[in-house]
Amino acid sequence: MNYTRKRYFFLYFLVLVSIAYAVISEVNSRAINMFLTKKTDLMFLEYKTIYNNHQNIADLIFQTEINKPHVIELFKNRERHSLHRYLLNNYEKFRVFSVRQLHFHLPNNDSFLRMHRPLKFGDNLSKARLTVKYVNEYKKSINGFEEGKIFNGFRFVYPMFDGTQHIGSVEISFSALAFVKEISRNYKIKSNFLIDKSVVSEKVFKNEQSNYVQSPIQEYYFQKSIIKYMKIDLSTKALSKKQSTNIYKQIQEGKPFSKYDKELGQVVTFIPMKNPITSRVTASLIFRSDDVSIARENQFSMLIFLISTIIIGLILLLIYKEGKNRALLHQKIEERTRELLAANKKLEEMAHIDALTGAYNRRYFYEISKKIVSFTKREKTPLSLVMFDIDLFKAINDNYGHDIGDQVLKVFVTKMKNNIRASDVFVRYGGEEFILLLPNTDIEHASVITEKLRKIIEDCDVFKEIRFTVSAGVSTFINSTDNLEYLIKRADEALYKAKNSGRNRVVCSGEI
Repeated sequence: MNYTRKRYFFLYFLVLVSIAYAVISEVNSRAINMFLTKKTDLMFLEYKTIYNNHQNIADLIFQTEINKPHVIELFKNRERHSLHRYLLNNYEKFRVFSVRQLHFHLPNNDSFLRMHRPLKFGDNLSKARLTVKYVNEYKKSINGFEEGKIFNGFRFVYPMFDGTQHIGSVEISFSALAFVKEISRNYKIKSNFLIDKSVVSEKVFKNEQSNYVQSPIQEYYFQKSIIKYMKIDLSTKALSKKQSTNIYKQIQEGKPFSKYDKELGQVVTFIPMKNPITSRVTASLIFRSDDVSIARENQFSMLIFLISTIIIGLILLLIYKEGKNRALLHQKIEERTRELLAANKKLEEMAHIDALTGAYNRRYFYEISKKIVSFTKREKTPLSLVMFDIDLFKAINDNYGHDIGDQVLKVFVTKMKNNIRASDVFVRYGGEEFILLLPNTDIEHASVITEKLRKIIEDCDVFKEIRFTVSAGVSTFINSTDNLEYLIKRADEALYKAKNSGRNRVVCSGEI
């Protein structure tokens, strides 16, 4: 009889442990998928921020340096050498902003002048460069990622007119390497770029195809220039055929996604690049960010499973020996459940805090700002936003090291948190950029508050010999049709003026 009962209890144990494993695995899988989704959203937002920055640069170059009478006259009269000489000095200045190509095209899509290769012209781009064909045909600007005969790039193509006469088009483009450097510089994230092998084979001049090298994904190349810049050892990046195929298929779906590299403890985010004309997925940005969250989640799940296994065994053992202790065991299980829920809640709260500075992070900003904006519009109260940027932060890092740079960030956040209201929201928006959301505050009061904070920062010390300053741009809701994005944009424009007019000052959006 005892032998039979032991067999039954052993079977119960196996069944319950199997169920616990299945449930914990499912919860763990959902938690990881949720984290990867949030990571994807964050990386995509950072990519779009950089993309928009480059678009703003391209628009500015076109409006201030290209679309002006003398350039139009030279281009209209097809004076190639004169146009090249006239633009050469400015072109060298553009390269400071990572401009890779400044390329003029005739209305029939023939290459007229490549500033980076002035001796190479006359080739027709109708097949290789659909963006050029589109702009010359429809007389409308377009932008996006596109492979070319020599270089790929993020291209911004504009039609050119002499009065109402269409005289051709011009392209201002940035290389994938420029984006990788920008990502590394601003977000301290490792990144790379995948190029579809078939696109390279179709479009790139044969003598230029040596600029690419096979990636671990069979269908894609890496760019040698990026591999060299990132110092990537390809010998350690082997993928199985199944892994390679699965990643390729996901990229071809055209939607950003993230995967967890267990071996390196990194989250790998893929941002597919589509040709703006054909919508064909031709490339993908890759972000590699060190993150222990998933490893901790896996460890936590394993710990829970081990604890669950022990608990199940103890419960069955106690039931087997003393049935009357069931109520006590049930109470212990409930207490453990509450502890686990509290631990999960604490992890969720940690996800809203920037690990380095202790300020709220960008994800929390977008979550809380929706509620604040909704309340502002509903109650018709004022709302102001301040964008701060630490002046010459790169020079601090270069001169004193990143540890001191981190200390500067921490001091700045501490000073800010100690001198703002409980209702204000202060977040690290990215790198050395921070946002202060001021509910129920109009532009005049926001300006006074911001100037006070600027002065506090100006007077503080990191160490005895190190001081720093900040520039700030202030914006406010003008009417009920305003939205958060426009509020940020105007604050960013005001910040841009503050930095360009001498730094260590506050500029309000109404002053620009």
